[in-house]
Amino acid sequence: MRRSMVRPTRGVVGLMLVGIGLTGCGAIVPGVGSGAVDRTAERGVTAGGRGDVADGRGPTPRTLTAAEVEANAKVRLPPGTVLLSTSFVSFQDWHLTAMFRMPATALPGFLADSGFPRPRPGLRAVGDGDHASGDTWRPDAAVDVVGVEQLTEPTQGVFRKLLVDLDRPDDVTVYLVAFTT
Repeated sequence: MRRSMVRPTRGVVGLMLVGIGLTGCGAIVPGVGSGAVDRTAERGVTAGGRGDVADGRGPTPRTLTAAEVEANAKVRLPPGTVLLSTSFVSFQDWHLTAMFRMPATALPGFLADSGFPRPRPGLRAVGDGDHASGDTWRPDAAVDVVGVEQLTEPTQGVFRKLLVDLDRPDDVTVYLVAFTT
């Protein structure tokens, strides 16, 4: 009887393939299993469009600061703006939603300073389904709205759309969606 020189490797090959697959999709974080502390959540998001977002990568949404919203969505929030809700999800591309309130008198300056075209009355560019979290995000409940869509000509590589809720006379609620593709 002749013995084969081939050793059983099916289990080893399977483990190697799983390891390669997990590394390729970003599931294995170098250094995390070796006692290192993963501080990516503490670094913040850098300014820019594609490819220079420092963290927030993965399927779990995280919240952003006002400065991070400005840097990523290419907007300038005027004084008196109150950030009410944010969500940021990223892997190869990213998706950002932000809801904020500002004085109604600051809206024209915000739109101009952020490079938005003139909003269209009645345009519902943003809806309840654009936001992943179950917080106070309710643009579909707004009655008097204007909207903007920048889906064919991105601003510095970022596609943007917004809905402005004009139901309150003294201040407006802005629902912003920004993303890369």
